[in-house]
Amino acid sequence: MKNLTADSVSLARISYLKHDGRIIIMADTNEKYTSQRQGQERSRKRRNLYKPLTFFLIVFAIVMAMSVFFSIGRIVVEGNSLYTDEEVIAASGIQQGDNLFFLNRIAAGSRVAAKLPFVDSVTINRGLPNIVTIVVAESRAAGCIDIDGVLWTVGSTGKCLGMIEETAASDYAVISGIELNVPASGSPFEAAAGNEDKLDYLLDMVAENGYLRILGEHCRGGESQRQQE
Repeated sequence: MKNLTADSVSLARISYLKHDGRIIIMADTNEKYTSQRQGQERSRKRRNLYKPLTFFLIVFAIVMAMSVFFSIGRIVVEGNSLYTDEEVIAASGIQQGDNLFFLNRIAAGSRVAAKLPFVDSVTINRGLPNIVTIVVAESRAAGCIDIDGVLWTVGSTGKCLGMIEETAASDYAVISGIELNVPASGSPFEAAAGNEDKLDYLLDMVAENGYLRILGEHCRGGESQRQQE
């Protein structure tokens, strides 16, 4: 055994006995347990390192499975008569092979309504395992408006649906006496200065009833409508 003073020994690293004023160095009895703790600490760090990697691999596997097994194989269009199936599908931007679950239905429906002016609303449904159904509600004529001797049909949502011959307008109420700017098909009507109230009244009637009520062969703007009611 070797005699040492207390100052020459690191008491934090050794076990010792004090006998007759001398320090007797003994084997470090904590070395075994220290090694075990260090090994456990390394194992825990490795597990913590692998957790994010494992999670990423699981997510990647799920995404790949969805891409393979849920790709769009069939696109069905319903409710269309003014546009062909191909026109509606092309406007939606949906293609066969796209992922069924990653499909942005709101964006696709908005594209159809923006590109096809005679479509009032669009609903897109998913069907397992690989079917997409596009349901369109097309504009229907609610009446006619006389603009400088030319008849224009107004849709149930207030949009201009285009010109119409007088012989074909016999089934609709024909509104005259209101000054409007020449419209573009598929666009909302715009009133000339001083006619905004009349146009608002007509569009409110369309929104409420879905059509313009027939009050005579020719109705003289919104004021005449109110007087006869």
